[in-house]
Amino acid sequence: QAKDFIDNYFAVYSGVKKFFDENVRHAEESGYIKTIFDRRRKILAINSRNKMEKEGAIRVAKNSPIQGSAADIVKKAMIDVSQALKATGSKARLLLQVHDELIFECDDDEKSISDAIALIQDKMEHAVRLSVPLRVSIEHGKNWGEFH
Repeated sequence: QAKDFIDNYFAVYSGVKKFFDENVRHAEESGYIKTIFDRRRKILAINSRNKMEKEGAIRVAKNSPIQGSAADIVKKAMIDVSQALKATGSKARLLLQVHDELIFECDDDEKSISDAIALIQDKMEHAVRLSVPLRVSIEHGKNWGEFH
């Protein structure tokens, strides 16, 4: 059933399979894969004769451009947001990153919260220009447990 599900997925989304195949081919030829910001990750076992090593390297070649690019984008967004908060004199500040979430601390009044949310959303959604729009969801509360 799993094989059928995967086969059907790639039949419907053939561009995803093509993307994966191109990344694997590039890794086999060059020994590395790149993110959208051209950050490179070496994939030493991509041409291994050991089947287990080769399969693991193929998974890395498929996953790294996506996960690495997501990390690049969130890092750029963090820098952009931080600079914008300072430039506007906002007392909101970035406290923590948890995977793809950013946790901020902000004054308790509604204006401070709404101003910070608008700025954070704008900077995060415009951190990079892609062929599809970036969208973020923002939740707020007295503590992380209230909205997570």
